[in-house]
Amino acid sequence: MKLFWKLFFSMLLVTAFACSVGVFLLVDGQYRTSLSREMIAAGKENDTLRTTLAQELQISPTLAARAAAQALGDAVLMGNEPDWAYCLSNQKGTILVGHVRPFTDLRLLGALEENQQGFRLVRGTHSHYVHVVSTVSVNGETVYLENWRNVEPLLVERADQYRGALVWMGVMLLIVGLIALVVSAWIARPLMELSAASAVLAAGDLSKRVKITNRQDEVGKLSQDFNHMADQLEQQMDQLEQQMEQLERASKQQEAFLHSFAHETKTPLTSIIGYAELLLSHTDSPDIVREGAGYIFREGRRMERLSQKLMEWIVLEKSAFSMQEVEMGQYLAAIACTVEPAMKKKEITLLVEAEPSQIWLEPDLIETVCMNLLDNAAKSIEGKGKILLKGSMLPEGYQIEVTDSGKGIPQEELGRITEAFYMVDKSRARAQGGAGLGLSICRKIIELHGGTLSFESEIGKGTSVYVVLKGGGPNA
Repeated sequence: MKLFWKLFFSMLLVTAFACSVGVFLLVDGQYRTSLSREMIAAGKENDTLRTTLAQELQISPTLAARAAAQALGDAVLMGNEPDWAYCLSNQKGTILVGHVRPFTDLRLLGALEENQQGFRLVRGTHSHYVHVVSTVSVNGETVYLENWRNVEPLLVERADQYRGALVWMGVMLLIVGLIALVVSAWIARPLMELSAASAVLAAGDLSKRVKITNRQDEVGKLSQDFNHMADQLEQQMDQLEQQMEQLERASKQQEAFLHSFAHETKTPLTSIIGYAELLLSHTDSPDIVREGAGYIFREGRRMERLSQKLMEWIVLEKSAFSMQEVEMGQYLAAIACTVEPAMKKKEITLLVEAEPSQIWLEPDLIETVCMNLLDNAAKSIEGKGKILLKGSMLPEGYQIEVTDSGKGIPQEELGRITEAFYMVDKSRARAQGGAGLGLSICRKIIELHGGTLSFESEIGKGTSVYVVLKGGGPNA
């Protein structure tokens, strides 16, 4: 059974029980009070009859009991009390004189001793009576002076009161039933709302809350507890989502590291392969062998350092690296020497114009930027061509410029070329082993140094890339 009906029927049952007990106590108390009043009145009547009988016996002490009783009857009649019902009876209950009893219950006669008075409610053929008996000694003989009063109206009145009370109790139960419906609905409604909210919460909508009124009872406290539980669940779910996002981000970072590592190791490997081919073709020239072996060793160590720094930067999100003061003229010349074999193989002329200047930077990362820019410039050239690697001191910082004589980049795509995995010519880039990560990595490295990256391009004439690093100054 639902709580609503439990509350409803409980209130009705309590009301019915309380009204029944109250009506019974009230009506029965009133009846007993009236009955007691009738008994007192009947007792006084018996006292009056006995006093009258005693006075007659004092006047005529030699009268027989029957004569005395007759005299008592005459005295009563002379007193204008015709409604008094009385009689004198012997010990066997035989009426000596007086009225005929309308009942047959004579148990009270045998229960009295001399000079005692007793009361009893007896049932007659059609009515109930208060039967009063006292003992009287007449010429040494004990007789019983009896009188009775009809109390049937009291019982009729009590029955009428019970019937009226039942009617009023029915009306009261109807009123209480209506009130119980309202109260039960008032109590059960927030519980039904809690049940509905729990179903919504179980379905996955953690934003569901119940309206908390100003109720300070248990239902209001339960509503507050429910909302608090929902808040905790939502917070825990948010934390779980954040953890999932962190795991997803970590997975993407690892994937980005693998792509970046594969991309960034390609250029050094190209240089290493180029110098290895040079060594194989000039085994008889110790100077060339020594120079090539040196470049291979330096590029291998740079690959080792670069892989560690890429992992710290991309996977571990480490943004603080130890900067070094670098002389840019020598620095850019060394980078040009590293890529020179690969450029010669593609019949590309690499020119270097670098003003000397001292700049604070992370050498391996900035070399990665220059390598990427030179590699992209070489890829944009079909056949023979030229690439200029230029370094110049500007008021806002030191500028590294890479200009090629390639096919150029459309203006509408210049703003997107630094996005991860974006490639202008996808088929050509994939054919050359590109992944679209080079310029994205360059942009992040330059931002890490607080610098800027910009592009200028014209279709059919080539592209210029400008990297401006803050600080620096001419060599002393």
